[in-house]
Amino acid sequence: MLYPPHDFKCPYRSACPHLEWMSAKWALEAYQRADYVYDEHLKIVDNLYNDLQAKRDLIRTLEKENAELKAKLKLLHQRQFKSNKKQDNSGVKREESIPPASQEKKKRGAPMEHPGWVRPKPERIDRTIHVPAPTVCPFCQKNNLKPIEGTYEHIQEDIVIQPATVATQYLHDQAFCSRCNRPVVQPGEEEILNAPIGPVTSVYQRVDGEPLKIIQIQKGRI
Repeated sequence: MLYPPHDFKCPYRSACPHLEWMSAKWALEAYQRADYVYDEHLKIVDNLYNDLQAKRDLIRTLEKENAELKAKLKLLHQRQFKSNKKQDNSGVKREESIPPASQEKKKRGAPMEHPGWVRPKPERIDRTIHVPAPTVCPFCQKNNLKPIEGTYEHIQEDIVIQPATVATQYLHDQAFCSRCNRPVVQPGEEEILNAPIGPVTSVYQRVDGEPLKIIQIQKGRI
């Protein structure tokens, strides 16, 4: 390769006809910059490939651990539901005797076709509470309800500390909910809507642990 003398100056340095009259100096600088950018891009691609490979290895490790945990969980689940078979001294499995249906645990509640028991209405009314019509629908929460004519009567029995029953008559003013298309009421003080007994009786029944009909017989009319 022949090199020009050290004091040679190309007359086409600023506008070379072989480069479509572009500056030869500018073209060389652009080429050097492009080579540098290309090297940087290669480094970025190598780093991304290494990260991707590391994540693939991590995924394979996690999939293996997940499969092992599923197998252990399945084995543990099977141990909780062992079959009704035992091995005798000879190593042969034998089935356990199944108890007859008459010895099975009795189900809770009344038997089938047992007549239901409905609490009769109290013979006296000890107090009457007036409950204003609701302004908000308790079902759909619609606001600004307008009262309507007529009252809804709800009688509820509850106990006092003596204990003695107190029958309260709630006379509800009603409001009409256009969204529900029905009259609605709101609960009064110490009232459980549509319940024949009050909150104190309900709690007493749960604490005493006896059906309400038995409590009625033992302690008078409760």
